[in-house]
Amino acid sequence: TKGALPGDGVLMRDPTVIYQRNLRPAIGQNVEFNVDYNSKYFNVRGAAFYQVINNFINSYGQDTSKNGGGNATAKNMSGNLPETINIYGYEVSGNVQYKNFVGTFSVARSWPTARGHLLADTYALAATTGNVFILKADYNIHKWGLTLTWLSRFVTNMFYEGYSIYYPQYGLMKIHKPGYGVHNVFINWTPTSKKWQGLRISAVFNNILNKQYISQASVWQASADAPASDMIPKNK
Repeated sequence: TKGALPGDGVLMRDPTVIYQRNLRPAIGQNVEFNVDYNSKYFNVRGAAFYQVINNFINSYGQDTSKNGGGNATAKNMSGNLPETINIYGYEVSGNVQYKNFVGTFSVARSWPTARGHLLADTYALAATTGNVFILKADYNIHKWGLTLTWLSRFVTNMFYEGYSIYYPQYGLMKIHKPGYGVHNVFINWTPTSKKWQGLRISAVFNNILNKQYISQASVWQASADAPASDMIPKNK
């Protein structure tokens, strides 16, 4: 359960922000199923979950009230979202170990929906992403105290029609999120001498192939309360 936060009390002094009367706390429920298998050389884990959120407090809603001149009295309206949010997801992961080598893989995906449609990006609720694949390889040289790690992360391309909780009257938004792959290298050295016990030196090389990409989990909308309607994609 989530209700109004301390920051909301500060915003009550802001004349550009209004609050819905009888604001109700958001209520979420989650169900998850897990399956694990372990053996000497490898293990596998699978998980599936379902989450439902009711009365989500939308802090970037549009104000429908007007003053005498016919203008909106506030930019933002905090109120309970009438739609129920349903989120489905899964994850499969595992690792293989042989002598000094450990290989790890995982694939995961979630589907945040409202009114049966995937969500367009939101600031406080969820972001829709493609399948996420993670591959990791570790090699340990114990006599030197050295560990070498290669980590790759791939996200699949997405093109879908998303439902916006901020601008529902505009209909579904056509959204394209390009896929990408990023590779990182980690080097950790732990001195084997007791004299240096507790010391670890690490080197991290992120995005070693210098890949330019935009995280699909980042908010792509220019502004939730932008007055210029042409900033928001619309279907007619």
